[in-house]
Amino acid sequence: MKRILLIAFLVLLCLQIFAQTVTLTFTASDTNDHYVQLDRVVVNNITEGWQETIYWPDTVLTLQAGSGIGAVETREHASLQLSQNTPNPFHGTTFATLMLPESGDVLVETTDIGGRVVETYGRASLQEGTHQLRVTLSTAGVYFLTARMNGQSSSIKMVNQGDGGKDEVVITSDEERQHSVSVSPKQGSAVKGISVNPFHLGDQMMYVGYTTVNGEELGSFSVEQVPEVSQTVMLRFVVSPTTTDGQPCPGAPTVTDIDGNVYNTVQLGNQCWMRENLRTTRFANGDSILIDPNPVPIYGWEDTNPNPYRYTPNNDSSVVSVYGYLYNWSALMCGDSCSYAVPSGVQGICPDGWHVPSFYEWEELRICVTEQNAFICGDTNINVGKSLAAADYWDLCEEACCVGNNQSSNNATGFSACPAGIYHNGTWSEFGQHACFASTSDRWDWIMSYDLYYDKVYVRVFLHPKNDGLSVRCIRD
Repeated sequence: MKRILLIAFLVLLCLQIFAQTVTLTFTASDTNDHYVQLDRVVVNNITEGWQETIYWPDTVLTLQAGSGIGAVETREHASLQLSQNTPNPFHGTTFATLMLPESGDVLVETTDIGGRVVETYGRASLQEGTHQLRVTLSTAGVYFLTARMNGQSSSIKMVNQGDGGKDEVVITSDEERQHSVSVSPKQGSAVKGISVNPFHLGDQMMYVGYTTVNGEELGSFSVEQVPEVSQTVMLRFVVSPTTTDGQPCPGAPTVTDIDGNVYNTVQLGNQCWMRENLRTTRFANGDSILIDPNPVPIYGWEDTNPNPYRYTPNNDSSVVSVYGYLYNWSALMCGDSCSYAVPSGVQGICPDGWHVPSFYEWEELRICVTEQNAFICGDTNINVGKSLAAADYWDLCEEACCVGNNQSSNNATGFSACPAGIYHNGTWSEFGQHACFASTSDRWDWIMSYDLYYDKVYVRVFLHPKNDGLSVRCIRD
């Protein structure tokens, strides 16, 4: 009898574990803590590779944690299925199969990595069975294709590497195309409460909210986390009728490098910046940027013409996805000459349409931030380090307004500077303490950089030997 009771207890315990849920409740405010109404929230599971969107008035999403088998069974029972598109990656046009267990109203959306709707296909009534979709995209990047019917959804991840000349989703049967209708995302999407997508405790999640100001859709700062308990997620906006500072760049919320890495962007003043450190392993022309094969002190460490190399921050390849790579001067410039111009005119290591900033472009960013009270800590306008620094990753500092103090209040600008440290003459140093960003400008044959420190309140200009490995941010042409 005791053995039976023990088995029953273990079965109940396993059921509780596999049925564990995480409920996310989303709310939003501006940087002055005023409430902002969300139009929609885009939820990305980075680990599992899916994306889904919830629309106002629904602001709650429940994730059902399971072993993976349970998640697959849930999707099978949902019955609505999108097959993985082929080819993938593709150059402008790709195809996917939509399988419907019953007839019904169908909505198919293409969204970019930031959750912005690129194209919507609505069908008032689609017959049970298998249907082929043709997806055409005009801009390279990572996208999600999502089909919705009767409150259920299925999503796939797509990588476009070419220009198809337009953004379009169609069902390839001529007869069915004649019955297509235009459906807005809010009208065509059922209120969602429980996600049918696979989720496991430990999955890396990212959330972006959207609201409308003066007829223009604005995105929030993205929030990345590993949720293991139910919680309320605060999404922050810099909401103003006259500025988009701190928001994703209008018309370019993301940029993709030659490796397929996708970077979020942020608009500050008249400048559109990458919000993440560069992590490419190749120049835009396809040439490789090698890892330094001999990262040890060598004679001539002040050499002004080093070979182009990259370095992993803290000599740890596992951190590259967050901190990017460190690059020396030759890798940074890709054969171009020093520049102080605005814009610098140096594409260097950056993707097409973007360039490496000059000293004066960094200075323009600093001045833009110091002129806005929302980005200043305390009553001194040089105290802008916290507003540029990421809200995590920094060593601790006790001084008020220093970057490492109360890090949850960092990053009002959305610039998200990460302390990747530097590589210098065979050693890696100041990881977690120092964000050092390269420029196209030099002085006395030393590279000029803009730096943040965990124990400082301001941005500092510094000089480095051209063999040093520094972080890189690109700016839009």
